[in-house]
Amino acid sequence: MLILGLFIAFIALIIGSYTDFMTKEVPDWVSYSLIFMGIFLHLSYSLIFSDWIILAKGLAGLAVTAAIAIPMFYLGQWGGGDSKMLMALGSLIGLDFSYSSFLLSLMLNIFLIGAVYGVAYGVILAVSHRNNFWEKFKSIISEGKITKLRIAILIVSIMLFIAGIFLKSLRLSLLLLIVVLIFSFYLWVFVKAVEKAVMYKFVSPSKLTEGDWIAKDIIIRGKRICGPKDLGATKEQIIALKKLKIKEVLIKEGIPFVPSYLLALVFTYFWGNVLFLFI
Repeated sequence: MLILGLFIAFIALIIGSYTDFMTKEVPDWVSYSLIFMGIFLHLSYSLIFSDWIILAKGLAGLAVTAAIAIPMFYLGQWGGGDSKMLMALGSLIGLDFSYSSFLLSLMLNIFLIGAVYGVAYGVILAVSHRNNFWEKFKSIISEGKITKLRIAILIVSIMLFIAGIFLKSLRLSLLLLIVVLIFSFYLWVFVKAVEKAVMYKFVSPSKLTEGDWIAKDIIIRGKRICGPKDLGATKEQIIALKKLKIKEVLIKEGIPFVPSYLLALVFTYFWGNVLFLFI
């Protein structure tokens, strides 16, 4: 059952990765088909082997991935396609009720490998749009609130360094904490600069698709039509924008994240949980 689910998931992620790269979205029919296919396969195996634990594993996989994917979507961290694809993987693979569950290892690898993938993709965007990126980076780093935050991090880092001089047993840990603080700050500025330099663009309503992230509220005669709080434009909102003859709207494009799922799936199959490599 697991091998069949993994094979279907692998093929689906190849298709999803291609569409995510080309159109910045994954068609709903792909994700929904996989979710129902996963439940159908687990149900079929349960009937064949008269073992309802198999179906329970499929439903548990869907439930666990939904418990992660839905909040990530509503927090604005993932797009709808990313969330639905994770739920599809949960339905297909199922959740083994053990600490060595393939699905649990896969989800952890998705977060870790996805983080590395996201930074690498951001670097590529920054390099390919280096002039605009550098302007945005300098603009963000010079903002009043950011400058105060940078000074605060510097003060904390100095205090930690001084503490490390006197606390020899904690010296290495404190130095690592300083590196993490400084790195996290500049990584955050880097991500914001990439977003402002590359990911925002104006498009006409005719080029909008369901799920596109409207970056700025559109208000006509005091009535709000759509905006960032919607977490993706609906079909009705797109029709309304066309009827109102809005020339263009500002949208925010995300990073095509589904390819990181594919990388994580391959990594998990051959090497298992990435954390176990360091334990």
